[in-house]
Amino acid sequence: TRSGEVLPAENNAGVDFKFNKADGTTAYQYFMIKITAAANNKKDVWLQMAEFGFGTSEVFLNSTPLAYTILGGTRWDASGESLNKLFDGNDGTKWGNGIEESADYGKDGKGAYAIFKTSRPVAPTYYKLVTGTDNAQWNHRNWKDYRIYGIAETDESKITRESEGWVMLDDKHVTEEVLPDKN
Repeated sequence: TRSGEVLPAENNAGVDFKFNKADGTTAYQYFMIKITAAANNKKDVWLQMAEFGFGTSEVFLNSTPLAYTILGGTRWDASGESLNKLFDGNDGTKWGNGIEESADYGKDGKGAYAIFKTSRPVAPTYYKLVTGTDNAQWNHRNWKDYRIYGIAETDESKITRESEGWVMLDDKHVTEEVLPDKN
């Protein structure tokens, strides 16, 4: 668990985070992100993030790029800020998602989340987040508290938010706004 990690305030801020719960050797192919709080902690909050991606030495050594397939989540339709934008490799797009304080930011199974599959099993050692395209104009939409999970399930049809077997790989509880309000 991490708190108070301040990142450089730069435009189009991209930041690498090392996993704090994963062992770095167990490979998974299915993953879930649950966002449990936004930066401003107010009602009717919009969350956004431009890009997410895993890093591991295997990714760099393997000539085939890692691809992501969305299996479920909030706002994964074809809208302009849909979930597929989080994995499209373009930091000019973003996943925008509304969440209300009454939903307890996902702690009780509600709130924003993403379930996705990687093109091959990986044992990620870090991940990168890139802030949204309009953070400088619309502040406090970055993720504040969130969790990342992996699951060793082989039957894709059985993978849901409520599935047994999710293993926590990272748990962030930030006391300050870690990701800068920069585009």
